[in-house]
Amino acid sequence: MLKSLVVSTPRAVASLVLTLALLCGGPALAQGPDAKVRVTVIHATKDGTSVAPDLGDLAKYLVKSFAPYTAFKTLDRQQVTLAAGASSKLALPNGSELIYRNDGRANGFVALHLEVGGLKTTVNVKDGGTFFQAGRSYEGGMIVLAFAVDP
Repeated sequence: MLKSLVVSTPRAVASLVLTLALLCGGPALAQGPDAKVRVTVIHATKDGTSVAPDLGDLAKYLVKSFAPYTAFKTLDRQQVTLAAGASSKLALPNGSELIYRNDGRANGFVALHLEVGGLKTTVNVKDGGTFFQAGRSYEGGMIVLAFAVDP
């Protein structure tokens, strides 16, 4: 019966293809609204115990998450609004380049794809959420990248 239905009408073919695409496809990311992404480049060292005042709410997370580093200084900031599929670049002080891309939205999360120093990953960030990527050596310490994604 399915064979005769598919052969008999173009509308049936279109309906079948659409139904199969909906049933077989994975969770699609919506193109949705743009994502505002703020990247803060931080130098973490073991020299002293100071945290730059401009790091604000990030300070408590930096101190807790990146022990034994005890000093945190802002090196750079970038804020961009990315449409789904759009990307931005940021030159890092250690000579590497960060590329990040808005891969879309699903269920209140933004899929943010990162490429830096050979690392390629995608992080699903809750709208309004913040996450860190760290480990790049720089002048006796390391670079910590703080990403904040606003709806």
